[in-house]
Order: sequence, then structure tokens, then C-alpha cells
Amino acid sequence: MQAVSDVLAATAQGRGQSVTEFKFLEASFGALDARKVARLVASTVDLTFVIDSSGRIQQAVSLDPRLSRAARDHWVGQMWTDTATVESRPKIKELLAEANPETPTRWREINQVAAGEECPLRFSAVKFDDDGLIVVMGYDLQPVAQRLCPGVTQALDWLGAQGLKGRMTGSGSAVFARLAEGSMPTGSPPSGHLQVCSNLEVHPLVGWAASDKSSVGG
Repeated sequence: MQAVSDVLAATAQGRGQSVTEFKFLEASFGALDARKVARLVASTVDLTFVIDSSGRIQQAVSLDPRLSRAARDHWVGQMWTDTATVESRPKIKELLAEANPETPTRWREINQVAAGEECPLRFSAVKFDDDGLIVVMGYDLQPVAQRLCPGVTQALDWLGAQGLKGRMTGSGSAVFARLAEGSMPTGSPPSGHLQVCSNLEVHPLVGWAASDKSSVGG
């Protein structure tokens, strides 16, 4: 099946590896269906979704305990667009619309949300023509940003020393953490600027598209 080798090729592209070295696998794995391929590629990407024709997450596979827990508790069984931030939803719709059995889609940065925490991931997708399912492969962007930008790691370490669970924003331009009501961090981070903000009841982009039925941000 062409889609199988395309999934493997997409994972190669995501890691900057040669695409051609994966093409020989098509003959060996051609009989695999979307769900089996999702498990196959789980060891080479950070997160794999199997999406049905309606856009619902039917299966999620990850070897990362944090992503696996988020998928199990918050994402599987939900419409994919409902598991991401408002500004990521149009990109999800575009990615699913572009998915086809011939070539992987271009990569898109999408912010998944679980229990109020954002997780920026980079996704590509391949459609399986036999059953209509779509395999979506994702890479966690935070470890890459930490390797390339020491300031991200420094900021996360500083938040951790404050007893806070820090995460990177989708672009990596900032890191953030939730504060308990009435609490304040002590001292200043080694670099960058610290700002304490109040939460918004409604995301600023809610309702910007006619297809967006959301009433609350996140």
C-alpha cells in the first residue's frame, strides 16, 4: 500500500532523514492497516493519531508518558479540532482536507490542549484509501527548541525551581506556567522578562471563523 511507505517517509522527513531509505518497506508492510501503522511509527515519532472521516480521534499511540496520558484522558474519542487551541483549529481542518494516499501533507505546528496545558506539536498526515482513516504523525517541538535555544531551558528550569510546571508556547517565544490563586513567583528569571497575567474567560479568537462553534477559549 502506497500510504504505508508515505507514512514512513513522512517520519523520515520529520527527523531530517533520507526518504528513499524507507521506500523499500512498502512491499513488506503493504498489508498493514492504519491502526497497525500507527503503532509501527510510534517508536519514531512522539505522537500518532488515527483519525476517522469525520475528524474524530479513534486511536492515539505515544511512547511519551505525558502524551500517552493526555491522549488517553483527553483526546481519544474527541473531534481533533476540539482538542487543540482555537488558533490551531483551522490548521487541523486544512491538514485533514489535504490528506491523501499519495503523499504526506506538509507539516503544520498545532497546539494540543490537555487539562488546560498546551503542548506544541508538528504534524503531518497520510490518508489510507482502503478504509478512509488518516494517520497523523506528530513531533513535540519543545525538546527541539530547548536544544536550539538555551534560554528556553533556563526559563523552564527557573519555573521548576519555583515549584511550577512550565511549558513552551507554540512558537517558543515564551514559556508559561499556571499560578495558584494569590501566589506570586519569587525573584527573577536568569534571562527574559517575567510577567504575571490574569486568565481570559474567552479566547480572543473565539468566533473569528463562521465554522467556530466555541464559546470558551482553550
